[in-house]
Amino acid sequence: MSRFFDEKFEGAGYEESWLGETVGSGCSLDEDANTSDILGSPPDWDDQCLKVVSASPGFSVYNSAFFSGEPNTWFRAETIITSEDLGEIDLVTLYYAQLSGRPAWIVYLYQISGFLFFLFSCNHDGSPNSYISDPIALNTRYRIEIEWDATSDTWEWKINGVSQDNGALTLTHEPGINIFHVGVWGGTNNAATIYHDLIAWDDADWVGSEPYVPSLPAIVVDSTLRRRNVFVERTLIAKANNLRIL
Repeated sequence: MSRFFDEKFEGAGYEESWLGETVGSGCSLDEDANTSDILGSPPDWDDQCLKVVSASPGFSVYNSAFFSGEPNTWFRAETIITSEDLGEIDLVTLYYAQLSGRPAWIVYLYQISGFLFFLFSCNHDGSPNSYISDPIALNTRYRIEIEWDATSDTWEWKINGVSQDNGALTLTHEPGINIFHVGVWGGTNNAATIYHDLIAWDDADWVGSEPYVPSLPAIVVDSTLRRRNVFVERTLIAKANNLRIL
């Protein structure tokens, strides 16, 4: 496995190399947002994440990264949507992967009949094809993963590790993905507050969930306690050997 892009937004600014931000009127993009501000923030998001605030009507806010025509990619990102004001049958772009001048795939936030969904558009068999998720909820963590594999000529998308749809690219993969966008743009009514984190790209396999290793609190050992423990240990050893402690 070779992870060639791994953005966790920790520390000041970005960890990876990005092309630059596009921030429309009334919008904001904060790569140093505190995860503690999110209701029920996941502990493996650590301290910081990307916060995207968009404003209607249709103003965009996003950042972009450039790749050198990656033919085989496995994408992973996690998102929490805390608020939205989408109109009926309205959709906005969250993640966008581009071939040379056309989309490879796009992940949208979509509303219809008062329910929110993820809508996945994948360019295969020579044209874009759309697939919709089950209804999603606000203030809920979702892990989105996408396979775009030119070698095996396959695509697949997952939500929280569960496959949603898959199939063959059928000669739609050339020359490989070269630009990636993350944020919110498009749509008529696209006011929303969305958090993104753990954005990763791999060229060999699924990235999956991020292992979480909690930090352990520092343990201060009292010196008198340590001496008492040494005496107890000597006493037990002596009893085991039927000896007398002097």
